[in-house]
Amino acid sequence: MVQSRRGKRKGLIRFLLPLALAAIIALLYPPLSDTTREYWKAADFWENANAFLIGTPSDRSTRQHAVQDILFAFGSGSLHISDSPGKLFVLNGRAYTRPADYRGGLDSTGSFINSVYLLGLEQGNRPVAVFRLNSGNPPVALAELYETLRISYSGKFAVLGVGSFENVYAREVRGLENPRPDVRNVGAVFYGIPDPGNSWGEGDRILRTEALLSAEHPSLGRSTKPEEVLAAAEALDPADIVRVYPESTLRKATVLVYRIQDFYLFDDFIEIPLVEINALDPTIVTDIRYATTNNFTGRQIYDAARAYLPLPVAERLVRVNVRLYEQGYRLKVWDAYRPASAQQLLWDVVPDRRYVAPPNGGSHHNRGAAVDVTLVTLDGQEVEMPTGFDEFSIRAHRYYQGGSAESRHNRELLHAAMTAEGFTPIIHEWWHFDSPDWWEYPVLDVPLR
Repeated sequence: MVQSRRGKRKGLIRFLLPLALAAIIALLYPPLSDTTREYWKAADFWENANAFLIGTPSDRSTRQHAVQDILFAFGSGSLHISDSPGKLFVLNGRAYTRPADYRGGLDSTGSFINSVYLLGLEQGNRPVAVFRLNSGNPPVALAELYETLRISYSGKFAVLGVGSFENVYAREVRGLENPRPDVRNVGAVFYGIPDPGNSWGEGDRILRTEALLSAEHPSLGRSTKPEEVLAAAEALDPADIVRVYPESTLRKATVLVYRIQDFYLFDDFIEIPLVEINALDPTIVTDIRYATTNNFTGRQIYDAARAYLPLPVAERLVRVNVRLYEQGYRLKVWDAYRPASAQQLLWDVVPDRRYVAPPNGGSHHNRGAAVDVTLVTLDGQEVEMPTGFDEFSIRAHRYYQGGSAESRHNRELLHAAMTAEGFTPIIHEWWHFDSPDWWEYPVLDVPLR
């Protein structure tokens, strides 16, 4: 009798155990979508987005704008004005570029980019849904994902995916019947969006997809929050930017889907040309101290001894020099536009707001809206001033009344000429003058070359 009861219990366990396992699996993994066996929708948000377009692939000029304003985008451009355009990929306010002379390794910035064209979404846009592909499924072609989404989202939509590719077909192969895989088993952040004007010769139904590839694979939790998906994308260490063709196959992915309501031309550009001061007035003397070791840091900060200003500021300085020339003097420039990346180096040496602007907000020099100047005679000899350049003492103050009468006279002569053309002085440095419209100029990080 006891054995019979034990046998019944064992039979009951054998019967219930598969049911219990099935229940656990059902709780852990929500039911699959009716439209596909591979992907399932993890969250709905019911938001609409607007995509922007900058330029076209045939453009030759570049436009500079702040990368912090862009949620994600791809296209062509560079990080610096002087660089040749290459592939660009923007992810949540940070830009990656594959230089035209790519030999491995991407350049990156979180400040400004110079784009030939870009196709993307601005910050503030929210996805309409999140889809998931679990690693337990067989690899799925990217084309299948897009066809699945078209069933749910008629019209235009964009995707930002974070996942692992089994195969990446990254180069055009004629016919595409049997393209060979270019890359295998890589992590990636991929961005796909319709072409608004068929600029690449494809139909409206085809998404153009670009990807940041990584040897690492993303750590994808079960969260459906868009900010956590973006965080997983940003945690990857990207190694290359490639175009991804629809035959590429995914093993695992979390995909943010954005319903595109409309495309618009993005025109929030920074179109302020930096010009070399000597090109406008060769009689202005330049002695760019931060391009040498003869400065308060004892280090060379700039790569080249070049003095640049935005054109309106440079023209204002030329007028000052003309005014001084009539009095028997000329301007000597010690510093003008300063790349934002150089500001941190100066702050590390003198973290004092009276003399060096904190790097997080940027200096007026970083905007090209400030100059450090002194006087020289017509034959180029420096005149006596209360101090030399970058002396951080009370003697450098604008209203210091010590020193010789001649040094105070020369300081006042410089002050009068600069303020007559609209420049404004500061208290702690007699040599520093700001452009009166400094706030109109953005912080830049264009290197001096």
